[in-house]
Amino acid sequence: LIHTFKKETGITITEYKLLKQIEESKSLLSLTDMSINQIALSVGFGTNTYFTKIFKRETGLTPKKYREMTDKKINTLS
Repeated sequence: LIHTFKKETGITITEYKLLKQIEESKSLLSLTDMSINQIALSVGFGTNTYFTKIFKRETGLTPKKYREMTDKKINTLS
């Protein structure tokens, strides 16, 4: 199953899970007032520090900077 998943998607199950966690956290950062720590825990990261490290590695931004950027975009559209 693991080999089939990687063959079909080009990524491992672990990488897929991580991408889904980052996608969900982006939505929560953009659409809610939840704290970054609450978001980290709700998407399955054990600590805020680890979440921030992985989020920055995957997006190039810290969760705080990502939220600030999306807030600015939303406010500009209003």
